[in-house]
Amino acid sequence: MTRQFFDTLRQIVQSDSVGPIRGFGRHFRWQMKKMLHQFPCELPIGESSRLFIDHANGVAALVNAMGSYDFNNMSLLRTLLRRFGGVFVDVGANIGSYTLIASEDSSCRVVSIEPHPRSLVLLRENVRRNHRPNVLCVGVALSDAEGWCSFTDQAELSINRIASPGGSGNVLRVRIRTFRSVCDELALIPDFVKIDVEGHETRVLDGFGELASISKVMWIEGGERASIRQRMHENGYLGPYYSHYGAHHLSPVPRKRKEDPVYVLRDFIPSLAAIGFEIRPVRQSPEAPREPATAGT
Repeated sequence: MTRQFFDTLRQIVQSDSVGPIRGFGRHFRWQMKKMLHQFPCELPIGESSRLFIDHANGVAALVNAMGSYDFNNMSLLRTLLRRFGGVFVDVGANIGSYTLIASEDSSCRVVSIEPHPRSLVLLRENVRRNHRPNVLCVGVALSDAEGWCSFTDQAELSINRIASPGGSGNVLRVRIRTFRSVCDELALIPDFVKIDVEGHETRVLDGFGELASISKVMWIEGGERASIRQRMHENGYLGPYYSHYGAHHLSPVPRKRKEDPVYVLRDFIPSLAAIGFEIRPVRQSPEAPREPATAGT
């Protein structure tokens, strides 16, 4: 708990969306809210959304302190949807922080995929409370096959994942599908995709099939890994980049608070340039994969 607390303070200092004094003040009030058990509650997120939470958790702590969980990536996503429209698929939606940002533009279609039952309930509640008829929530896990799997059931919802064979701890049984089969069933052409599935990203990408080269921009947790980098390059993407939203460029160098890497379809580069986003060259030397981010507290 102490490590998580100080990690949250570090993320506030490194955040691009809030100054340290304001962020620390928000986090102090958050600790008071926890002590007084003032939950459930709603937190402002984005420009016109409110994130409903039923208990204190890491994602909510960071949203409370910084106003936006991933300021650079979320701001880029909002800009792209407003300029180009289309369909955003949120793979590993959790309780809906990215979903709410994306759905603020009512002309866009959002498909939010979340397998954990309790996370799915909160996701749907956030969609309902924010009056977002342009969002469809799908309660499955994505992988490279169709069937069923064991899924972890931890109190910190943001870190639940497909369970490793032979692993210990509480697990649930959830349905798995491929990205391609879900898109085919819903008649989706995914323009923008975020994948945050706690280490299962490669298997999710294996399930794209013929859709592997169709999305314009993809945000992928762990996208620095050599296996993902090679796969994305083979499918016509450039990256991994990091969004420097305030400076309007994508760079191989992350911000101080590192957010998930971005991949851009080569054919979409001129469209980014047309709205003022510069692409910086990607370094050729391979990078070591980063450790999973620690949620706030």
